[in-house]
Amino acid sequence: MKEMWDKKAESYTRFTGELSEFQKIFFAKLKELGVEFEGKSLIDVGCGTGVHTLYLAGLCSRVIGVDSSEGMLKVMREDAEKFGIKNLSVVQSDFESFSSFERYDIAFCTMSPAISGKDEFSKFISLGVKRVRLWWHKPRFSSVLNRFYEIFGSKNKSPKPDGLEEFLLERKIEFKSCILNEERLAVRSLDEAAQNVSWHLRMDDLPTDENFIRNELLKLERNGVIEEKILSSMKLSVF
Repeated sequence: MKEMWDKKAESYTRFTGELSEFQKIFFAKLKELGVEFEGKSLIDVGCGTGVHTLYLAGLCSRVIGVDSSEGMLKVMREDAEKFGIKNLSVVQSDFESFSSFERYDIAFCTMSPAISGKDEFSKFISLGVKRVRLWWHKPRFSSVLNRFYEIFGSKNKSPKPDGLEEFLLERKIEFKSCILNEERLAVRSLDEAAQNVSWHLRMDDLPTDENFIRNELLKLERNGVIEEKILSSMKLSVF
């Protein structure tokens, strides 16, 4: 699995110094829910290439980024240097193996499968005074990927809701939550689209014949690019 994420790092979204439209909505909603980052210590679990981590480093007193993928962390280090970010520490580790004697002001995790069960929930809670988690509310829709799922008679196996709220209710841990939706258009070259489709099919244990994928994508190509409509529904939880 780590190798798959290392491969994905080559084309994964990077920190640009500017917030995307969705990130603006996301951080505004966090402020509404009472999360303040200024001057705080923060640990970002499953930080990836640091699209949130590096932004938060500009607000927090210090930030720890944890991820199992060497490729993802390599990108984050490069961008931290590019933007002169000095208050960031990086730990390469899967969450199961990660240990810390420190409790941070904020434990933060967005769209990472690193936290996906009761043991991980408990460990994540122990890391922060306040915890922020963004995860799927519904499986993501992709106009391109869904075409391939239909061809293979399969369903989108993207992560489903994982029972965090039920876990919090069982343990009488107070939380606030809301649904955030995003609609965006990804525009890719044939090579970029083929790489993206192949990666997702591998993650779902579906066939990844390169010629077949490219031939199917050619049917969608217009003016030298392939447009992919993506609809995402995510649940933001603060506890």
